[in-house]
Amino acid sequence: MTQPLPKDYVLHLPQTRPHPHAFGDPVNVLPNPALDRHQQTERTCKVCGAVKVTVHAGTKHWREWRLTESGAQMEMEDPVCRPIGAT
Repeated sequence: MTQPLPKDYVLHLPQTRPHPHAFGDPVNVLPNPALDRHQQTERTCKVCGAVKVTVHAGTKHWREWRLTESGAQMEMEDPVCRPIGAT
């Protein structure tokens, strides 16, 4: 049977906090049927490069994200902001 770890065991790990996203000015993007995209508003994070997208389709709107390593746009939880080049 293994012994439980001491309460302060994680103190040897580096103390890092996630960076908050720092979005630039909103950019309005017209619909693009070739990419199957509606009109949308995009804001790019100056820290990590992720793009927060608000899709406007008639009276409906929703949030999607586009990450720097992919051109694909998807609905997902807010991604963690890591400075470009950080591991």
